[in-house]
Parts: sequence; structure tokens; C-alpha cells
Amino acid sequence: MANEQYVYVPSWHPDQVDVEIQQDEHHHLFRVLRKIRGDHIIIVNGKGAGAVAEICDITKEKTRCQILTVLESPRTSRYQVHLAVGVIRRPRWEWLLEKTVELGVSTLIPLYSQFTLRNSSSPEREQKIMISALKQCGRFTLPLLTKPISFQEAIKKASGEKILLHYAPEVSYLSDLSLKGNEITLFIGPEGGFSKEEVAYADQENVQKAHLGNIRLRTETAAINSAAYFTYWKKEVYP
Repeated sequence: MANEQYVYVPSWHPDQVDVEIQQDEHHHLFRVLRKIRGDHIIIVNGKGAGAVAEICDITKEKTRCQILTVLESPRTSRYQVHLAVGVIRRPRWEWLLEKTVELGVSTLIPLYSQFTLRNSSSPEREQKIMISALKQCGRFTLPLLTKPISFQEAIKKASGEKILLHYAPEVSYLSDLSLKGNEITLFIGPEGGFSKEEVAYADQENVQKAHLGNIRLRTETAAINSAAYFTYWKKEVYP
């Protein structure tokens, strides 16, 4: 499947045999890739389903396909990881968007905290970046990208085990934490980290703290490192 073109069709359901592709995805097939009748593509809906499809007809307006084989979803982590990350500068934020898709993160929550920098990236652009990453890496599930919320609100709404990445001598390594469930929300601060008041608020809300070592990491590096610990390195991937 490595050489097949992935096409994002969020409206497609595995019960459907006939699929119609329009707008951006169609134009990419028609004008960029020059696909023709009889070519095979892989359709993914971003909700965990994918299939091999054959192009039955392709015109200037739309592409019509027929599903040949519904595919098994790629291996996924037994951990459902939500990343709550302090918003950073646009180029690095957009790089982080790509990597959350590749790593199989379930949710990305942009955080506004005391040291957050405002981001000029639009929701439409962010969604396109994530869809492109989905097709590039061959996953079937698109992470949920929420609207930016405050640190305090994110703490209140967080699901599963709550872990704040924060270095202090008395804080445990992330790998040393004892976890009770398979759903985890990781809180990663922006440039400058979390303020003393925010760390105190997390303590008040019984959020666990952990660190990745005493080396100062960029926000996006800490986010990817901590997410990958659960989605790749913690004996987490189902066969």
C-alpha cells in the first residue's frame, strides 16, 4: 500500500460501496496526480476506517470510485493520549501538528497560559496540515484539534490520568509514574514553561507531575517525546 495515493473523504462510511470525491481532494487527483479511470487509491475517513478503491470515472468536477476492499486499521496504541500544549510560534506549532498525527495522538488541545505566545495560524490551515500528515503517514484516524482554552479550563476538562510536565528535583521521571488507566492527558508548557501559580493550581487539582530529565527542551520536543513514550515505546502497540 506504500505506493497508493491516500485520499481523505470524511463523509465515507465502510458500508458505502460507491464514493464521490469533490473539491480539494478531487482536484489533487485530477490536476496534480493525473489519475485516470481504473487507477487505485486508498480512501480514509479520519475516523478509523480505510479502503482500497478503484476510480470508475473522473471529470473536471468530481471523481467517482468503487470500494474494492475495506482495510484493517494500522496498529494503534493501547493508550489514548491527549496533548494539552502551550501555544508556540507558528512554524513550530505547525510542525507539532504533523507529528501528533504521525504518533497517533487522540486529541491536541492548544493551551493559553501565563507565558503563551499568540499564534497566527488559522484553524483551516491547521486542519489542512493535519489532513496532509494523515495521508502521508498512512493512518486512518485524525486527531481532534480543539479550540484554544485556558490552562485552568483544560485541567478541569481533562480526561483520564492528568500529568503535568515540570522539572523539579522531587518530581519523578515520566517513565517512573504508576498509571492506573489507559487514558492520559499530558500538559506541556509554552516557552518559559508553566508559572508557579499554574503549578500550584495543578497540585490543588491533584494533577501528577513528571519530567523528562534536567535538560531544557523546546515545547514541541517535550510534547513529541512524552507522547511517543506512550504511543510507541511503552510496549503499547497492539499487533
